[in-house]
Amino acid sequence: MNEQESLAAITNMINDSKTNFKEQSFYYLLWGWLVVGAVIAESILYNLGIVYHPIVWFIMGTVGGITSGIYGKKNEKKAGYSTYTDRAMKYVWLGFVLYMFVIIVMSATGKFGSQGWSSSFQLIMGLYGLGTFISGGLLKFKPLVYGGIASFVLVGITILLPTVFSDFSAILPMLAVSIIVSYLVPGYLLKRS
Repeated sequence: MNEQESLAAITNMINDSKTNFKEQSFYYLLWGWLVVGAVIAESILYNLGIVYHPIVWFIMGTVGGITSGIYGKKNEKKAGYSTYTDRAMKYVWLGFVLYMFVIIVMSATGKFGSQGWSSSFQLIMGLYGLGTFISGGLLKFKPLVYGGIASFVLVGITILLPTVFSDFSAILPMLAVSIIVSYLVPGYLLKRS
């Protein structure tokens, strides 16, 4: 190995271990606000008796997916490298999306019985917790870990109080609280890091 190759190898190793916290915060803030907005929109549509109230999730997912994809590609191209943490985070959140799709299909096909969407939102809240808990560990950022734990606690509350949270309109605010504690609060703290 010559001097240039040695320096390139060292630079690659350093770049592989770096994580830009500000760039990571973008995703939590984007998805946090999109979900809170979708919860508010769906609550309004549901209370107005509009049958197609779940359409807000499709719109939110499409907008968020396209925005995240563009932002991620742009930053990866700008940096010129992808860290181990970047790659791990990509797979954590890809797994999240794939499993959330399974939950949505199960709800839409009636696999959760009479509690349908309420049960699916409980599982999705747990996924929020799992994703942020793992991400917090990967980034070594405690507020994400705590946000994930808080989301697990909220799921536990909905399980322990089934008569309260079996109603769809009661689970929606809990979903918003879950996203606030697991995405928005840690996202703003991450942005300041």
